[in-house]
Amino acid sequence: MLTVVLPTKNRSSYLIRALSYYHKLGLSHRLIIADSSAEDQVSRVKSFIHSLKPGLEIEYQIFDRDIPPQDKIAQALRGVDTAYAVLAADDDFFVLKTLDQAVQFLKDHPDYSVVHGDAVRFSVGPEAVYGHVTEISSYPQRAVEYPKASERLLDHLSNFTTTYYSVEGVEALQKNWAESARLQVDNYFLELIPSCLSLVQGKAKKITGLYMARQASPIKEYIKKNTFEWITQKEFSVQYERFRDCIARELSFKDGINLEDSLATVDQAMWAYIASWLTTQYSCELPINRRPVNKVSLFFNQVLRKIPGTVTTCRALKRIFENNPKKNLADDISLPKLLNGSLPYDEDFLPINRVIAGNSH
Repeated sequence: MLTVVLPTKNRSSYLIRALSYYHKLGLSHRLIIADSSAEDQVSRVKSFIHSLKPGLEIEYQIFDRDIPPQDKIAQALRGVDTAYAVLAADDDFFVLKTLDQAVQFLKDHPDYSVVHGDAVRFSVGPEAVYGHVTEISSYPQRAVEYPKASERLLDHLSNFTTTYYSVEGVEALQKNWAESARLQVDNYFLELIPSCLSLVQGKAKKITGLYMARQASPIKEYIKKNTFEWITQKEFSVQYERFRDCIARELSFKDGINLEDSLATVDQAMWAYIASWLTTQYSCELPINRRPVNKVSLFFNQVLRKIPGTVTTCRALKRIFENNPKKNLADDISLPKLLNGSLPYDEDFLPINRVIAGNSH
C-alpha cells in the first residue's frame, strides 16, 4: 500500500538511528533507501541492514556521489509499485499509526493529493545524533482545501509550508519529481515545484495527531540563500520561467482555463510567496521600533496594486495573510510538557525519544 523513500548522503549515523526506530516499532511498509554516500558509509549501512534481517523490508539503492538530489529522488521513485509513497529524511521520524491514517484518508478521498499531520521540530546536543533532546517546538503543516486549483495555489504560496514529507499517490509523486529533475532548478524551486504541482492536482489534508518529528540538524547537504539574495541572482529569471510554465500548464489542465490566465495566477501566487518571506526576514533583522506596523498591507498597497488586473487577487491574498497564520496544534508544545504527559503527543514521541537517547550504535 505504501512505500517510504529515504534519500541520504554521508549521514550513516542518522540513517542507522532511523532504521533502529523503524525496526523497533515494526514498520510494515517497504522502505527504499537512496544512498549517494562515500564507500565507508555505504559499507557501514549495509552491515547494519544485514543485522536487522528479518524485520524490515528494505531495498538499498546506491547512487553516484555527485548525483543531484532531484535526480536521485526521481530515480528511486521509479521503482515504487505501491499505490502511495512518502519521502523521508534520515534524521527525522514518522509516527507509524498516523502515517497509516494518512494512507487511509487518501484512499477514501480521491480529491485530496497530499496528507500529513501535526509535526514537531527537536534538537539534540551536543553530538546531534544520540543524547538528550534539548529543545522542541512546532513544525507547521497546513490543510489547503479550496475547490479550485488556482485558489489552492494562491493559498499554498501565500502561507507556504512544505509538502515534502506528506503521503501522496505514487503516480503523481513520480510525475512531479520527474518534472523537477527535468527542469534542473535550484534548491528553492526544487522545494516549490513538487509541492505546487501536488496542490494544483488536489487538496491537502492535515489529520489529527502527531505525524512526524523533524530534527533541527546542524549538518545539511546544502544551505539556502535568503530570499533577497535568491531573487536578485542572475539565474532567477530563467529558473522562474521554467517553474511558472510548468505550474501554469498543470493549472490550465486542472481548472480548464487558458494558459495566459494560468500564467497570471502563478505570477500572483509567487508575488505572495516572495512577499511573505521578504517581510518575515525583514522584520527579524530590523529593530522593533523600525518595523512596519502592517507589512502585508504596505506591500499590497504600494507594490501589487500598481500592477494591472491584480486588485481582486490582492484582496484575496491579503485576507489569507492576515486571517490564516501558520498555526499548528503543536504551537503550545514544550519539552517538559511533552515528556511529562500533559500533551496528547507523549505516547507517540516517547519511542522517538528512547531511540535518540540510546547510543549503542
